[in-house]
Amino acid sequence: MLSTSGTEGLHPAPLRTLGGPPPAQEHGIPGRLVLWTLRRFWWLILLTGLLFGLLAVVGLRSTNPGYESQARLLVGQLTGSTDSLRASASLGQTYADALGSEAVLRRVGAAAGLPDGSADKLLAAADVTFNDKSRILSIVTTWPDAATAHRLTGLLVEEVERLKAKGPSTPGVSDPTPDVRAQENTREASGVLTLIQAATLPDRTIETHQSAIAMLAAVAGSLVAFTLLCFSVAQRHRRCTRVRSVMAPSDYLGSVTRSRRTPARHDPPTALLGRGRRVHEYAEIAARIEVRATTFPLDSLCVVGTRGGPSAAEVAINVAAVLAMPGRPASVVDPTDSVHSIRLTRTHQSVVQVGYPQEESDIAERLMSSSGSRGEDLLVLTLPSLVSALAGPWWLSASNGVVLVGSYDDPTVERDVLDSMDAIARRGGRLIGVILLRAGRPISRLLTPPENITDA
Repeated sequence: MLSTSGTEGLHPAPLRTLGGPPPAQEHGIPGRLVLWTLRRFWWLILLTGLLFGLLAVVGLRSTNPGYESQARLLVGQLTGSTDSLRASASLGQTYADALGSEAVLRRVGAAAGLPDGSADKLLAAADVTFNDKSRILSIVTTWPDAATAHRLTGLLVEEVERLKAKGPSTPGVSDPTPDVRAQENTREASGVLTLIQAATLPDRTIETHQSAIAMLAAVAGSLVAFTLLCFSVAQRHRRCTRVRSVMAPSDYLGSVTRSRRTPARHDPPTALLGRGRRVHEYAEIAARIEVRATTFPLDSLCVVGTRGGPSAAEVAINVAAVLAMPGRPASVVDPTDSVHSIRLTRTHQSVVQVGYPQEESDIAERLMSSSGSRGEDLLVLTLPSLVSALAGPWWLSASNGVVLVGSYDDPTVERDVLDSMDAIARRGGRLIGVILLRAGRPISRLLTPPENITDA
């Protein structure tokens, strides 16, 4: 029968209070986590930066920046009285505002042969500025066509001359007084227009500084990728840390990567365990189980999940494969399914015995008669959850130890782990520890840092 003797090394876990204060929230990203992210994803960060730079170059080359034609006029004389200079500055600003009016732009567009309704487009293409210090009126027109840009700039200059010609005039006085003569001189001096630079015909497109823009795009892309990776890794790390914080360090056996497929019954242990990292993870967990069960013979072990599903069976099969010895094979039994016992040894040979569905009482009698004493088979029971079988409480109390299996990806894993640990303690089970499963998807594995990444 299932041995319950020699269990003085493990005692029922004390009942835990679920209403305690939540663990303190971490703020910011630890420096070690940032360095780990940089070392792990440097290639992805560099690739993202190159991609952003390439997209910037392609985008710049696919768009026509247009041609730019410029003309400059001096409003007023170079020198003169303070009043004339002041009047020239006011008149120049009036010219600049007038060139932005809809009537002037519509007239210029019609003269240039542009279609009706192009005033808004011309307003965006024409940049008219006036510097009241130098009294220079600058007209810059940007257009996809070089000839049209040159034509529009010339027409805008002609509009300024037309505005000057339409300015107010005063009738001549036969014998003006000195004050009247001074006012006329000021008006004439302030209204003088001197063409400093005629409208130029551009021969090349506007310089867009493609190299600088591509470099800035590459740097921005790298920073965006690095920032997103840091936040994703930090969020995953906080999630794992928060789940582990609900249990005592002595209750935590470790974490393993979930298999991306359901193991077949006839698969050898190497196929169940996989290769590389998962083998070492299960070996470390098996070593911890053996260390915690050194004071009693580990003849039976019950692996139970928190939420159901194949997770507990996967962990049970892999743990049994590691705990089995050449002279002591391990039998894995799932009482909730058709009784199938997979005998696993370290020589990677499996013998599958498939039974038919039976009553749980018959299954329990079979398990009691097949367990034996120390030195015979190691019996590993697997239960999807605590409520998956009617005889579940009996199997928990009759087994030498209980291993609880949870999943980091379960949104309620903290509550489920605490509830399951309390339920095991109430039913007389001897909890050896908790195993947490990590997602087997490649992206989730890449974003999950080592558990000791922030250890000092």
